[in-house]
Amino acid sequence: MELDKFISETIQAIIKSINDTSEYAEKNGAIINPIFLESDDDYDHKTTIWRKDKQDGRRALTKLDFDIAVTVSNENNNKIGGGIKVQVLNLGASTSDKDSNQTSSRIKFSLNVAFPHQGTN
Repeated sequence: MELDKFISETIQAIIKSINDTSEYAEKNGAIINPIFLESDDDYDHKTTIWRKDKQDGRRALTKLDFDIAVTVSNENNNKIGGGIKVQVLNLGASTSDKDSNQTSSRIKFSLNVAFPHQGTN
């Protein structure tokens, strides 16, 4: 897989996951990657505060760090063309009559999440 295609597909998958998760989070009183951020000196400097508007109040954000190992394998198993696929997780072991080249990469990113708090539906 070409580097530009790998990066593009990785970013698209992260965006899709954030959008899918945001819908669930909203229904359950959480917010993924909020827009409006401000710091408040009354709080620990590592705490980021989110405020949608004056009535919404303040909510602490939790920074979730993701560090994902990705293996890209190029297999030739005597089929026409062969193929390239990205595996996020590969469990188990098997043997077969095929040639395989693998490249491992790491993808790191962070998301801010305002988790539900007491009083959230």
